[in-house]
Amino acid sequence: MNIILCATDAGGIRNIAPLIAACARRSINAIVITYEQSAGIFGDAIKKSSRFIFINSTGQKELISIIEQDAPNAVICGTTRFAAPDREIIPLARSQGVFTVVVFDEWFNYRLRFENTQTKEMVYLPDAIAVQDDFARREAIAEGIPAEKCHITGCPSLAELTQKACSFMHTPPALPDILGHTKRPVIVFLSETHAADYGTSIASPGPLGPYIGYTEDIVRENLLAIIGGLDVKVLLVEKTHPSITHASLPGFVPENIEFLTVGHIDLWQLLWHSDVVVGMRSMALLESRILGVKTSSYQPGLIGPEMCTAVRLGLIDKFEQPSELGEWLSAQLDKCLEGRQPKTVNNYSFAAEKAADNIIQLALSKEITL
Repeated sequence: MNIILCATDAGGIRNIAPLIAACARRSINAIVITYEQSAGIFGDAIKKSSRFIFINSTGQKELISIIEQDAPNAVICGTTRFAAPDREIIPLARSQGVFTVVVFDEWFNYRLRFENTQTKEMVYLPDAIAVQDDFARREAIAEGIPAEKCHITGCPSLAELTQKACSFMHTPPALPDILGHTKRPVIVFLSETHAADYGTSIASPGPLGPYIGYTEDIVRENLLAIIGGLDVKVLLVEKTHPSITHASLPGFVPENIEFLTVGHIDLWQLLWHSDVVVGMRSMALLESRILGVKTSSYQPGLIGPEMCTAVRLGLIDKFEQPSELGEWLSAQLDKCLEGRQPKTVNNYSFAAEKAADNIIQLALSKEITL
């Protein structure tokens, strides 16, 4: 029995990778299609796949050839709004009579993932969609996705994180080297690429849409100033987005702050050993919350709809004013100075332990019973 798994971007890959082990448990051959430069995101899951196929473009002819050669029982894909194999293989597989499933990795832009950019028609709709929870299902349906296609399975990547977090309670991960030298409270700032994506002013939109009211540099400078006004010495670690090769430098670092910038690092390891996490709307804020870390979203001057999943699910606080964030940080750091707080892993329904198996069941039986 063969199943083709296809994902090319980070969010999709993180949710497709756990399916490789789920296939192995059922003695199913997992044939993985991705970009060569994205293969590293699969991590150790690569070892459990039957075959990895690197593709360099949307490659319809190549995708058809793979489908005909491997005769898969199903095709399961991640999602992306851009032209990519994960999109193109869906209509190709359906035309060959192969059952197709798409796995959502976020709680927004549901319809956009299936639209033709010119006609806005949902030409990339699969036979079934694996959604994280009822919240996502209701929103997807409200955006026009057929209700009968939306099946609640849980989120494989967050299920994997929850299981790992539980193991950390017994065997904590090693302390990252960048934290080994300090006894100060550790604040992690989760940076993103908003300036490049949405521009730096209302008059200067970005390729992904209009200006959202702030950039990662604005948030970082605000954060430095806010912490600088507190009577406590901290280590502030800026975790840059994986796509950033040259991070900008802060304008001024107050004396009570030791500031570090880090790019490629084990994110879950870093979050586990941090005391406080501040971000904007990254999925990593939700991951931080699962790991039991004090977490908040700071979006000064936000323009447009709320896009932070952890905020929209009601799991973390969001602040738009520096004074609000300052009060919250002061309270969290006071607790840190009293002593490290005991860890608590947060379990949520969207991180159901059997999420990966649920999706394989959906792909093979065309229905799911939870």
